[in-house]
Amino acid sequence: MLVNVAEAFAREIGNSEAVNIPYDFNVLVTKGELGVILLGGVLYTLQEKAVKFGVVNESSNPTFPEVGAASRYVRTLPLNERQDIGSKLQNARDNGNWIAFSEDFYNIDMIVGDPPEEVTSTTMPQEKATLAGWERQYVGSTVDELWRHILRCFDAATRPDKYVNICPIIQSSGTGKSRAVDQLSTTHFVLPFCLRLRGSSGFPPGDHQIREFLTREVETKSETLKLVDVFLASLFTVALNELKDLYDPDDIDYTDLARDFRLRMTDGQTMKQTNKFRKDFYDKVVNMADKNLRKASAPASNSQEGSITEGLANTSSKLVVDDVFNEERNEDSIAVTASEVSKRELDESTRVDASLTRQSSLASSEISKERLGSSKVNDTPVRPSTTRKLSYNALVRLEDFLKSFTVEPPSSPTIKAKGRKAGKNAEERFHPLVIIAFDEAAALTTFKKYEKPAFVPLRQELRALNERSLFSLFLSTTGQISAFASPSGLPDGSFRLKNGELDLNIPFTSVGFDLFAKRREDGSERSNNDLLTIFEVTSEWFMAHLGRALWASRLGDCENSVRDEIVGFAAAKLMNMDNFDNRKAHDFTRDQRFACLAQRLPFEFNSTSYLSRDEQKSQVENHMRICLKVDPVYESMVTLSASEPLLSEAAFGIMQNSNYNVEDALLNVLEGFSVHKGDRGEFLALLILIQARDAAVRSCEENNKAMWENMRILRNPEGQKLEWKRAISVSSFIGHLFNGLHKDIIDGIEKDFKGANIHFNHFIKGHEHKLTNRKYLMRMLARGAGLLCANNQELIDAALPFVINDVIRRKYIGQIVSQVKNDPKYGWKPKWELFDRMNQYRLKMIGQDDRPLPTIRIFFALASTKPNIEARRKVVECDNGSSYIAYDIWCAGLSSDFIKPIAKEKQNVWEALLDASYPWRDLYRINGEIGMQEQLQELTPCAATPPPFWENFYPLESDTDSDEEDED
Repeated sequence: MLVNVAEAFAREIGNSEAVNIPYDFNVLVTKGELGVILLGGVLYTLQEKAVKFGVVNESSNPTFPEVGAASRYVRTLPLNERQDIGSKLQNARDNGNWIAFSEDFYNIDMIVGDPPEEVTSTTMPQEKATLAGWERQYVGSTVDELWRHILRCFDAATRPDKYVNICPIIQSSGTGKSRAVDQLSTTHFVLPFCLRLRGSSGFPPGDHQIREFLTREVETKSETLKLVDVFLASLFTVALNELKDLYDPDDIDYTDLARDFRLRMTDGQTMKQTNKFRKDFYDKVVNMADKNLRKASAPASNSQEGSITEGLANTSSKLVVDDVFNEERNEDSIAVTASEVSKRELDESTRVDASLTRQSSLASSEISKERLGSSKVNDTPVRPSTTRKLSYNALVRLEDFLKSFTVEPPSSPTIKAKGRKAGKNAEERFHPLVIIAFDEAAALTTFKKYEKPAFVPLRQELRALNERSLFSLFLSTTGQISAFASPSGLPDGSFRLKNGELDLNIPFTSVGFDLFAKRREDGSERSNNDLLTIFEVTSEWFMAHLGRALWASRLGDCENSVRDEIVGFAAAKLMNMDNFDNRKAHDFTRDQRFACLAQRLPFEFNSTSYLSRDEQKSQVENHMRICLKVDPVYESMVTLSASEPLLSEAAFGIMQNSNYNVEDALLNVLEGFSVHKGDRGEFLALLILIQARDAAVRSCEENNKAMWENMRILRNPEGQKLEWKRAISVSSFIGHLFNGLHKDIIDGIEKDFKGANIHFNHFIKGHEHKLTNRKYLMRMLARGAGLLCANNQELIDAALPFVINDVIRRKYIGQIVSQVKNDPKYGWKPKWELFDRMNQYRLKMIGQDDRPLPTIRIFFALASTKPNIEARRKVVECDNGSSYIAYDIWCAGLSSDFIKPIAKEKQNVWEALLDASYPWRDLYRINGEIGMQEQLQELTPCAATPPPFWENFYPLESDTDSDEEDED
């Protein structure tokens, strides 16, 4: 958005001369700096154009607020960089190419600023719902788990192999990361930053001045370290000054201080901006940091030596710039132990100890040896240079003030005193007194024009504070986990991280799920003994209270429009769009198609693949996929599309879009994504079952097509909801699944399954064989989930629960089970003995004392070259004396003649899907070149049945025997 606005302004300016330079920019003019004059002219012209483009109101004084910000920024630039900007502006004026200038000037967002977001009748209720959800009572134990994780990490920092006291919080959007940290700040002192980009939507609002300062362009490593050190020192100093003005340790304790400070930082914030207290607080931090950064960057002189840390310390100590500060050093050399510093008085910092230089030189020597391949590693922590102690000393003073308040030690079985240093220092480090939280931290991982991403020096500086009572959190939806954790993710100076001698903390991913599942629509809580009905569990309200907290948190005291649009809201989130209008034909991206399909089919990534890692990162960051864990070496992650019926229902709606082709989407997944394809073609069978369900739902007379065209619930003139019917009869489901069944079978199913309803909009992948038992399937039915059985499950591959009667009780739960094979030996002729082994008691689907219900057993022989469908009705006699009715259906091949979801025009796509379901064939696929594939197959004799595996060795006899054993 910003780039477009910048280009629009530049296009309006054209080649006109810059005139009417505001006074504010006259002070920037120094010898030969024509560029600065032009900059003033451009900004002033943009200021006038802002009225035309609606960025500012003409009735107000049309002053562009970023003019002052740019002025202050340009003053901080080195002379050569200011001249560089001037040269580019001169070229823009001479050549009339202002668009090129706007694209090249990397701080254009500081100049142009934010265009106002469009406010419509629909955005206001949605924003109100977001703010109301944030203020609702916190539910769940995530914050407790987070605090325990912090304590474990903080305790481990005393080990010599622990690198730095930080922890990433990595999870997809809407899972409660920000809210958990906000809740943590009600009991612990937290300095929160939100680094959300300008113009981006979301909550909490961004602290733009902080992001712009930390991501400022600098040219050398020493300058980046200096910038971060001064920033942290300013942050701790401003915090100390504010706390001293606000709180007295004789009046409140530490927890009260934390709670009140949190309220001051968040009260009155909106979707667009933070409150005045927070803005002023961080303005003071940035202004102090700017002032001292300029002084630290200026040439050293007697007049500056005493003022380099103006505002950072209440001490008469005089700090000088140490030559060591300007060295390009390995970040391992900046570690400092608290005991080394605490032994000296603060006024010792007025001089530069000669031994400091010698120590740093020794450290650099060791590093040089390490770079040359020496096996010896320098593990001796080195004192930071005198200037680099700014943040350390400022943090010590802030800690000392917080210690004057009564602090209750945390109670955690994971934190033990054993192995701690004796004395006062052990008590001080019992838990962190100060927590810094960087929300939307992905902004810190963007590569700069001259230097590394801001996260690298920030992490480096935080390591120098390792033994203080400080802990830092980095929150992000980004899948770029390596940027926060792995040494291979970003250019990094720490060799001991790369060779495994130092460890990083494991990212926190343990957000809560199903936290509001027991909440009824009237606000009451449902007890464990309360019974659910099939109609209740298929409502939008119930589905929205399963899964991540985002959905339920919006449905408190909200307007009807928010409730009616909750599925559309979920669809927009799943597609990573501001809104999703299903009436339009969308041009879906590859990742969007996968995200939609993966919310209904349980795809698992091959986590060892580099391609898989990138694909997973994108899905976590942009498409609501859950990050289950990150492996100990931070090189891969385990992700899944968790069971969230609302998201799956949104995916169903998206699939109804005219431009979404389900079969092509699955083919793209099997051929283009690094996922487990299954061993038997089970994903093809699952897709067939899903499509039959969707067709049955669409066919219900009660359902209005306009509901899904608008992605919202409709209401009658009286304002009552027109409920979308999602529970379908078993007979309707089978009728939309198969063609060609004998009328006796169809009539029998309708009679024997009278009153039986089925409800599923997605499948989950099971880990245990016992999940096919009805007590577990009953609970899956309540969240609209079918089961893809665990690996090596005996005789069945998928199970769908149904309920007879409306009330969901264990004794009313039955199963439709399926077995899937893509082996040609299973042909058109049924193997009825396979069904006989699918006994409900034998497979422990029900207990020995349970009364069995009718069942449907399906065998998909996908690889049969001859399509066929046959069915039988059988009374199964059991060893315990009971019996039940079973309908056995043998479905051979992939033909539209017998499988209703397969359209005739898509027959070739289904054949390609069957071919893609054989994982081994991927080994020989080379961009569709058949000749190359056959040559590769010759390299693995006897590995499969096609002729190339045999021809050069022992050619197969040409015969007419079919691979399908049962075909005549």
